[in-house]
Amino acid sequence: MAGIGVCGDPSTSALEQMLMLTARALGVERMGLTCQRRRISWFYPSDPTEQLLPLVRHAKKQYFNDAVLLLLPVLEDDNVVATLGVWQHKDDFPPGLEQVAELFAQELKLRDLLSHVPLDQTKLKDSPVVMVMWEANPALPVCFISDNAQALLGMDVMAIRSGEARFEDWLNDDDVKAFLRLLNAHVRGARQSELDYRLKGANGKVHWVRQYSVAQYDINGNVTAIYGYLLEQTHRKLLELQIKATRDRLSMVMEASAMGVADWDLLQDQLLLSPQLSFMLGVSPEELEPCLHSWQQFIHPADSAQVEEALKRHLAALTKGFHCEYRIIRPSGDIRWLESHGRVVEYSKDGEPLRMLFMHQDISARKSEERARERQQALLNLIHQAQSQFLEEQNLSASCDGIFESLLAIAESQFGFISEVHHTEKGLPYMRVQTISDISWDATSRALYQKHIESGLEFHNMNTLFGQAIVTGKPVISNNVRRDPHSGGTPKGHPPLESFLGLPISYRGELLGVVGLANRSEGYSEEEVRFLNPLIDTLGMLMHARLVEKARCEAEAELALLASTDMLTGLLNRRAFMRAMNEIIDEGQKYTLVVMDLDHFKLINDTFGHSVGDQVLKHFADIIKEHVESTDVLARIGGEEFVWLFKSKEPDNGYARTEKVREAVCATPLVHNGKEVTLTVSLGVTVLGGKDKNGDEALNRADAALYEAKKKGRNQTVAA
Repeated sequence: MAGIGVCGDPSTSALEQMLMLTARALGVERMGLTCQRRRISWFYPSDPTEQLLPLVRHAKKQYFNDAVLLLLPVLEDDNVVATLGVWQHKDDFPPGLEQVAELFAQELKLRDLLSHVPLDQTKLKDSPVVMVMWEANPALPVCFISDNAQALLGMDVMAIRSGEARFEDWLNDDDVKAFLRLLNAHVRGARQSELDYRLKGANGKVHWVRQYSVAQYDINGNVTAIYGYLLEQTHRKLLELQIKATRDRLSMVMEASAMGVADWDLLQDQLLLSPQLSFMLGVSPEELEPCLHSWQQFIHPADSAQVEEALKRHLAALTKGFHCEYRIIRPSGDIRWLESHGRVVEYSKDGEPLRMLFMHQDISARKSEERARERQQALLNLIHQAQSQFLEEQNLSASCDGIFESLLAIAESQFGFISEVHHTEKGLPYMRVQTISDISWDATSRALYQKHIESGLEFHNMNTLFGQAIVTGKPVISNNVRRDPHSGGTPKGHPPLESFLGLPISYRGELLGVVGLANRSEGYSEEEVRFLNPLIDTLGMLMHARLVEKARCEAEAELALLASTDMLTGLLNRRAFMRAMNEIIDEGQKYTLVVMDLDHFKLINDTFGHSVGDQVLKHFADIIKEHVESTDVLARIGGEEFVWLFKSKEPDNGYARTEKVREAVCATPLVHNGKEVTLTVSLGVTVLGGKDKNGDEALNRADAALYEAKKKGRNQTVAA
């Protein structure tokens, strides 16, 4: 492409086109991008003399004779991966430049992922193996799928690539849970695994697939992508099912020793399993192939790495025996705990292991008891932590944040939230989130989570799973969210929800909040509700205590307001005014004091009645309010007597400001029953001086000036 240059990478790429289009859109002279870890730069327009842009961790500027170079870091997971440079004449950063940097970060990440794809489309075209690559984040988006998936498995490749459909949309509903569990195990660090599942192809045809998957790591050991190699094996599976359907299932009787035995011939990779071990695995002996994989395929993906490592260490003679405690997943979906012991019992002349014996025992009951004790203790600790933190900080949101991660761990859940329940003016309930899992996976979700941090998230749609917990006030359990009529309500692109538990928080029958938990590998049950009830009750007491404390503070504030406010006019009363004036005197500030008294107010009361007199006082107060500033102090200290404190920039006794008030009173009569009640006011003015020890002295001077104004005929201002 003419005008575009790249230093260290001669190929034309989407990055180069993006630089050209962005430079034109922003109206800047030149743009450049340097990828630090690849030591490559791109520029538009091109310049062979350009070097790599410097690494910056914050936005900065460099000035030249005829231009300004703006440098902006390009971030990926808070790590600086590149530098974006913009040359222009203006000093300000162009609007939208940070969003542009995010787009370049996404493009660089995609290039890195695709650079590790080991096969290309030409090699896969006629291959029986379909290749899929998932990006390793909670949403598990597909970033590559080979073209032959269309012909071999009947999948809509273009829909998956464009993001209009997800890979698991083609899976049999009963296989989705195991599939997502396996991929999430890779995201958490599992290296490799195998899985059989069904895909729904074109015209409803079912394809059995065996998936071999392996995790891709970056230089820091973090999982960046998951590669899946899919082999169609429908014929073999159907044959297995036919054989299984034609024979009677053998009844299994546990051996007296309750131990399962296995004998492994390493040279032939032949593993002979006892009936008891088959019973532990939940299958009949005829269903198992006589190889090591027949045992390994049942091991939970999260435990497979430790079992493999323990076996390797023993085969390498690093340990005297093989010993491991781990979980298995039986074909029924039931998860059990096994304890396995093993030892090599035969070696070759060269010392290579030839034969190994295993003994397996089901320890699920023991593990269940241990787990119950550990979870109960952890729950008690969490309850104590929540109470202590709330009492110490008196902050419900901070208390929820402090226990949230521990709550997810105890509840064995992937996502969750804690929220309060409020009601609109029409009495409709809605949810205000106190704390929620950070599942920011794109710009939209990051903005949504930032909104929660800054101002709080509110959810008003009650036709959701958590909404049902609020509407009914009862726990909501859903272990098949996809088929639940109340599923939904999550933002677009949200990681898949497999199971959900909604727990209403109440205190003495009043619904105060709700706890939502999602994606427990074993699903949720009434037993889990009973287990978490003590914590839910504690949260209910804390929320109630917060409401009581809030009501107390509001009552105290209202009492303080009543104690310092003149209820007729809304101004300060005499007590509050004297306190404010004494503080001003103590601080030595330059203020003017004005005492004001309505002329002939008794005559107004006698003529029109006290109700009109009250209207006159409020009318007069409203006129004065129009002339006060934010630093002024205004009060009613007697029947028709008002006082006014304001800052004095010049020692003119505030004569000009008080005259404006007096003139405004004369010009603004009160209209009562169509008749005007003319008002005038007399004013006494003095300046708070350094010799004033308290407000009484200044008030006496101002009163004396007011008396002088009355004596001279009223409706005038006299300074003391």
